[in-house]
Amino acid sequence: NVRNDINAVLGGPPCTDVTRQAIRLAAADALTFSTSAGNGGADGSVIRFYSETNRLENTGLLPLAQALLVIANTWSVSAADVIQLASILSVGMCIPGPSIPITVGRIDAITPNPEGRLSSPTDTTDAIIARYEDIGFTPKEMVALLGAHSSAKNRFFIPKAFGYPLDSTVDHLDNQYYIDILQPFPPPLTLRLPSDVALSQDPRTAPFFKQYALSLPLWQQDFAAAMFKMSQLGVGQ
Repeated sequence: NVRNDINAVLGGPPCTDVTRQAIRLAAADALTFSTSAGNGGADGSVIRFYSETNRLENTGLLPLAQALLVIANTWSVSAADVIQLASILSVGMCIPGPSIPITVGRIDAITPNPEGRLSSPTDTTDAIIARYEDIGFTPKEMVALLGAHSSAKNRFFIPKAFGYPLDSTVDHLDNQYYIDILQPFPPPLTLRLPSDVALSQDPRTAPFFKQYALSLPLWQQDFAAAMFKMSQLGVGQ
């Protein structure tokens, strides 16, 4: 029943703007985790607390957040589980997105997560790598996770480019993001985030961009593993 209600909200397959938002929403929830602070993670706070949903980095996610919260309340399941299930279902709808396992039993947060934990498109590579290290991700895992940008669109970074995709195959969750970012110029009517460009050129992360550009199966394998790991952040704490 929960899955059916989520599928009705997502509206796919194939990729839709709602499925893109669901993948982004799961990251917005889980990537608040901090190993040093010992809090944050996949705890549902991003849809349970308007003050968190309404942050700049979560622009455009409010309607989906409200719809998923209704599902969680209707079926008496955690908001955290609903968020991660919606994301994993969305990945499957965005062909050729890989299959990702799902676990349930997450406990919802009782307060919003701290601000400032989601990386910004204008952050330096040092800041981004350090942030993901605090999350518990290696540079390779971080670059694999960035492949979600293959089906992403700009929602808040540059207003005049609102809705521009971040790669040339936005209706597919594939490795085209890595292929495009390594080209001298972006494809027409697409947008490159400064942080993505910088990471594709940083010696600590550039080799992984090149590896994933050359192999869709390798990226699919590593992306699925990174997404599953992300869905477990903070679980059990």
